[in-house]
Parts: sequence; C-alpha cells; structure tokens
Amino acid sequence: MEIVLDIELARSLDRKTIEIFGYSPLILMENAGERIYQEILKREIIKQNNKVVILAGKGNNGGDSIVVARKLKEKGINPIIFLFSKREEVSELNLINLNIASNIGLQIIEVNEKNYNNNIKNIIKSDIIMDGLLGIGITSPVSGIYKNLIEDINHEFKGKVIAIDTPSGLSTGKKFYHPVLKANYTFTIEYPKLNMIDYPGREYCGEIIAVKIGLPKEALDETKYFLVEEDDIKLPERPKNSHKGSYGRFLIIGGSQNYSGAPVISIKGAIESGCGLIYYFGYSEHIVRNRYPEVIILDNIEFLPSFDSILIGPGWKKDRKLFETIIEKYKGNLIIDAEGINLIAENKEILKNRKNTLLTPHIGEFARLIEKDVNYVKENKIEALENYITKYPDISILLKDSVSVLYHLGKFYYLDFGNDLLARGGSGDLLAGLIGGLSAYNNIQYSVFLSNYMIGKAVRNAKNKGRFSISTEKIINYFYHNNEEVDYEY
Repeated sequence: MEIVLDIELARSLDRKTIEIFGYSPLILMENAGERIYQEILKREIIKQNNKVVILAGKGNNGGDSIVVARKLKEKGINPIIFLFSKREEVSELNLINLNIASNIGLQIIEVNEKNYNNNIKNIIKSDIIMDGLLGIGITSPVSGIYKNLIEDINHEFKGKVIAIDTPSGLSTGKKFYHPVLKANYTFTIEYPKLNMIDYPGREYCGEIIAVKIGLPKEALDETKYFLVEEDDIKLPERPKNSHKGSYGRFLIIGGSQNYSGAPVISIKGAIESGCGLIYYFGYSEHIVRNRYPEVIILDNIEFLPSFDSILIGPGWKKDRKLFETIIEKYKGNLIIDAEGINLIAENKEILKNRKNTLLTPHIGEFARLIEKDVNYVKENKIEALENYITKYPDISILLKDSVSVLYHLGKFYYLDFGNDLLARGGSGDLLAGLIGGLSAYNNIQYSVFLSNYMIGKAVRNAKNKGRFSISTEKIINYFYHNNEEVDYEY
C-alpha cells in the first residue's frame, strides 16, 4: 500500500529528517536532483539536441530543478534557467545552486512582469520545459505572472513538460485550484501527494514517478491517506472442509417497476462473491426466480439477525418504514446504495450511532447528501468526506468515481483499478452486490478492496481483448479470463 502525503505530512517529513535525524538539507536537495536526473536518463526523455529550459521559483523546488540543470550540463546539454524571482529573494539552498550554475556557465535569466512577454516566446519555443516553479506549498490559486505563465504554456507549448515533485499550481492540500501546469512526467519526491492520485489533478501529472531520496521512514508521522495497490489484494481462503454456512447469509433489498434490473445485477455480483446463501426481497422476484434459481426469495423480512450482511437500495422503490427498521434493529454489515442514500439525505440524523455500515454513493448522490455542488465534490473529495464524517465517524463511505475513495475508521484509501468500461448504468449495482456478498463472511474494508480490484481487473482484461463496451452483467465474467471467449450468460 503506497503512502500518500498531504502538505502537512510532507513538510513534517522534511523538517524531522533535518532537525531530528540530522540530514543535511543541501545533500537532500542534491539527492533529489541527481535521482530525478537518473530517472530522466533511464526513460530517455531528453535527447542530446533538445532545447531545454528550466523554470525555477524562489523556493527549494527551484533549487531541485537547478541541480538537474547542472547534471544536464555535465551531459553536454546546456539548459537555460528562467528564474521567476529576484536572485536576492531565493531560498538559501536555491541560491547555493544558482551560484554554482552561474559559475559553470549556465545562462540564468531573471523574469519579471516587464520582460515576461519577451521571455515567454523563448520558453514556448523549447523542446523540454522542466517545472521547478512552485512546490507543495500552494494554498490558493496562483495569480499574476505565475498564472500567465501556466496558462501560456498549457495553451501554446508543444513539447514535453517535466514537473518536479508536483506540477506548479497543484495543491497538495484538500482543495483543488485552477490553473495547473500540465506535465507529461511528474517526478514526485519520496511519495505521491494528494490531488496527484485522483482527478482532476491527476490529468495534469502525466506519468507519476516516485523518486526516493533517502528520507527515513522513522521521520514520517502517522498518515491517513493510502493508495491501494494490486499486491495488497488477496483472494479469500476457502478451506476444503467448509459448507454454504461457512460463507454467510446475504440479503438484497431493491427493485421497482422502472429499475427492475438493478437488484438482478447486484445478485450477479453476490454470486461471484462466493457468499454461501443469497436472499432477495423486492419487486423483481419474478426475474430473479427465472435467472438465478439458487437465490432464496422472501415474502417478508422477519428475523434480521439471521443475515450476516444486507444490501439495501439498488433500483429500490423506497419503503421508509422498512429502511428505518433495518437502520434501528440490524447490527450486522449493512451496505446502503442508491435510493437508500437518498433516504439518508432526507433524514440526516438517521445514521447517528450506526456501526458496521457502508454507504456507496457516486459523486452526484454524495453531492445531494451533503447539499453541495457536484463539481465541488469532484474536485475536493477528501475535504467533502472529512466534513461529512465528523458527525458519523463510525460509518464507512465508498465515494465512487473513476478513482474511488474509501473512508474507513479514520483513514482514506484511493482505489484506482477500473477503466472507462465501467462508465455505464448498473456498474454500481454490480459492485454493491459484490461488496455485500463478500461482507457476509469478511470485514467491510477487505470486501471493498477486493470488490474494486475484481471488477477493475475484469474490465482491464476485457479491454485487453479489444472491448470498448460491455454488458454490465457480463463484466465480472472477465475477472478469471483474459485470452478466451467469456461472453457467456449464466
């Protein structure tokens, strides 16, 4: 699992590395520049005849970029350093490297508002721009000459942009701001940062390469942001000496006249989850009887404790009384999707004191839940989630998007396994059924991780087979298969 840093953690890591562990900041800057340079060479990003410019700000991010410029000079490439600051205002470490760069013959041009128009022409005409303008300290939208520079490069530059640590303008806090310099490569120091993993920030980063410069892990404060990786996922162990009762009892409640297929898709996910016994209550019983004979149809719901997990909401015709009864009396793993989330939006106090509960909203549903604009949620997922869970710290939320975020027990987990084949109706129903089925015999966190991974791997396999679209109900068929025909019905 990859650690993801926010601005406070990143600054604390730097400070403790220097103040507590005694690392020289100048050596750390040299390490950063050297290792970024080596990664650039490895990828053959810069050719010998390329015209390279360095955009250096006054902070240590600018110093890192100047170290790379020195290394390029040793290779026979002579980058021009455009310094967007007065030399006397740059950081101490930056100044040391500026002086070295000047002494070895690198051209340094100080850019200000008066000479900007003349210099931007030369910047735009280059082949490679290295971005050391602004680092992780963005706490508001860039303005003035920086804003003009970013927008001019984004609109007019045709070459490659290499960003150091983060693209300039990208906040590593919980808010996203415009504009951001669009990079082809981002060489981030030690760990990826907030807003780099998720959209819209991710589209400005290009390929993200974490560059280790020797910061001790012992200097890292406890973090609460993580990127879940494929190596973190393991299929559940299923002993040979087991039976249907070993894998839980799962109830799905959903369906209506207009959305009769939603719970059917959830049932498909539940079947693939390995759950032992699947029950259904709702409008779509006639479809379920014909499609999935192994599912047990209920005429009523009497003894809630008999179920290990319950999913409520897919395509559901709302039944407020039933919903309130389940919220109040059921103590097992409860997954609330779709119309169930809309009921919560109508009565926000209903979740107080709930445990073992997972909400699975997409961006629009969560925006309604917190009464915010959809674009706000899209660009500020962590802030939106943190604000909401202050009232309900014991519930879990899977905020679904192209990159989903799970909040669970005080931590946030980025889940980036899928692709565009999931951009169709019903994929959320499939995911909810898979999570619910797995949570009948596993904990909620593991169930969310594995479900997202299984569906993500399935659509990647389908993509590898040349599919650009696929029936939602058939998606999960591709999880176990890649090189054979799997468009079967069952």
